[in-house]
Amino acid sequence: MVSFVLPLLAALPMVKGSTETETSYPANRRAVHGIGDPKVPISETETIAALFPIKAWEQVLVFSVGVGALISVPIFKLLTGLPPFMGILGSLALVWILTEALQRARPGEGHHHLRVAQVLKQIDLPSILFFVGILLSVAALEVTGILGQLSGWLENTIAIATSLLSASDSFLRYSTMSPW
Repeated sequence: MVSFVLPLLAALPMVKGSTETETSYPANRRAVHGIGDPKVPISETETIAALFPIKAWEQVLVFSVGVGALISVPIFKLLTGLPPFMGILGSLALVWILTEALQRARPGEGHHHLRVAQVLKQIDLPSILFFVGILLSVAALEVTGILGQLSGWLENTIAIATSLLSASDSFLRYSTMSPW
């Protein structure tokens, strides 16, 4: 925690910029979604929630179902014996179905940008594929047994290096000591 807070406090005076809300971004957002006049700046009282009204009970429902589904992943693993990622995928499917049902119940097309299919179009696919590639590589190394051999080799090498360092440290301490 200290290694995070101290550099943050040291860098704070160097940060330049303003924390004021810019009116152009929400105005452009209104223009894209066809809500209001994009030339009229947003007032202080107008918020994104006013631009895209999503009922509070819908927000609480989606949040509760999402958190509840993630908390139930260990129970899913215990009951089924399947790996945890299957429980997470099931949780994701449940939240997806819930949000799609909530969006289909909405009148009009004003909220099509909230559908999962639209959100998935905005995801940075190369980054996701990069991490999937890393995970697949590690899984392949584990299945072939190379990962276990590598960890054993590292454990032996580090143990040898640690014993050599402690021996050289002891030698240097005692060799530089004065007999008097």
